[in-house]
Amino acid sequence: MHLREFEVYNTYNNLNCSMNTIRLKLLSFSLKNKAKTWLQNLRSGSIRAWNEMQQQFLKTFFPSHITNSFKRQITTFTQKLGETFYQCWDRY
Repeated sequence: MHLREFEVYNTYNNLNCSMNTIRLKLLSFSLKNKAKTWLQNLRSGSIRAWNEMQQQFLKTFFPSHITNSFKRQITTFTQKLGETFYQCWDRY
C-alpha cells in the first residue's frame, strides 16, 4: 500500500532525472522507523531500479509466508457457530 501511494504522490518531474531515479531518491523521506533504518543500511548501489526496490521492500516487510498466511485466512474464512452475520462481518 505504501509503495502504491508513494507512486501516486510522486508527481515531481525533472527533465534531468528519470522517474526511476526520482522515486529512489525520494523514498527515504516517506519512510519511518524500521523501514527507514532498513533503507539506510542497504549497501550503496545495491539497488539501481524502482522495481528492484519494490521487490526488496516487499520481500523484507511482507515475506511470502506471511502473505500466504493472510490469503489462506481470507479464503478459508467462515462464520462461527452462534455468531451473527454482523459479528462475522466485523471480524472479517
